[in-house]
Amino acid sequence: MKTDEAGNRVMTEKPKFVALDITVDGKHEYRIQNVAVRRMYIGELVLASPGVAGRWILNLHLLDGIQLTIKGEEFVLRVQMWGADR
Repeated sequence: MKTDEAGNRVMTEKPKFVALDITVDGKHEYRIQNVAVRRMYIGELVLASPGVAGRWILNLHLLDGIQLTIKGEEFVLRVQMWGADR
């Protein structure tokens, strides 16, 4: 991800596959590699509050998602979003 002259974040390349690291109770437990990406894009969260800067959001949509059983519970991930202040 790069920033253009206007300060906007721009994705120059979109991966076809990603690796996912899964932590359980603060400890790294799993690394799942070659997870197919359906869509990845940057969005902007527009806030109505005066004086609050906009936030960027990175959206990752997985083609088939992942499914794990962790401590007897099902964990399913198909979409993940990350955000940060400008």
